[in-house]
Amino acid sequence: MTRLCFLLYFMSGLSAAAQNKNTVLSGITPCGQEMKTALGIGDQACESVKWKITMTGAGRFNLVSTYGEGLPNSMNYKGGGIKSEFSGQFQISSSGEKKVIYELQSPGLKSALRLWQLDKNIFHFLGNDNKALGGDGGHSYTLNKVE
Repeated sequence: MTRLCFLLYFMSGLSAAAQNKNTVLSGITPCGQEMKTALGIGDQACESVKWKITMTGAGRFNLVSTYGEGLPNSMNYKGGGIKSEFSGQFQISSSGEKKVIYELQSPGLKSALRLWQLDKNIFHFLGNDNKALGGDGGHSYTLNKVE
């Protein structure tokens, strides 16, 4: 009985630790209208957006984005690009289609960002209509879990 209690206590500690672990998403997406609107980009030159989103087990996130006009044959931007940082809260929901959706909201964002979790490592941006955004010849709207 003592062993069972210890085992249950140990397993509950692992579960609690896993919930507090940060999830880090990274990727490069097109700079479509949804991204321009959410990030408040306006008419500035923007071919693509580099993303790093850190989500905590406490329902908070930190988003660092860099965007701009790309340099030829490079993943870098002219002048280093424009860097923005946002912090806020996220909520997890699911739709009738068994989609797990993360909605990121921040006072600094002009509109919420929605990510569809396709599996444990792949997340895809959704548009305002909750449909997957289509990429272009160079990039998709997919982020990968890196941590």
